[in-house]
Amino acid sequence: MKVKTVYQCEKCGQEYNDPDDCAECEKRHVVPVRINTKMLHYRSPLDTSDCKYPTKIRIEMENGDIVTYYSERSPEILEKYQESQ
Repeated sequence: MKVKTVYQCEKCGQEYNDPDDCAECEKRHVVPVRINTKMLHYRSPLDTSDCKYPTKIRIEMENGDIVTYYSERSPEILEKYQESQ
């Protein structure tokens, strides 16, 4: 019987045979530290309905970058998708 050891990145799940490669993968990931609650958007100017959940949020990352995430149903995303078709 052969025993095989694999190392798995705790952030993305990728598996590696070499522990150093796995450690490098874990270092490449940037972790969110807080949601910028002043920049929550619950609807776009095109949407007149009441939205229960934010359609866009801004998140500060541990390296200082701020990234914007959109809801899959966000009108901005749907609009961009329709334009690309």
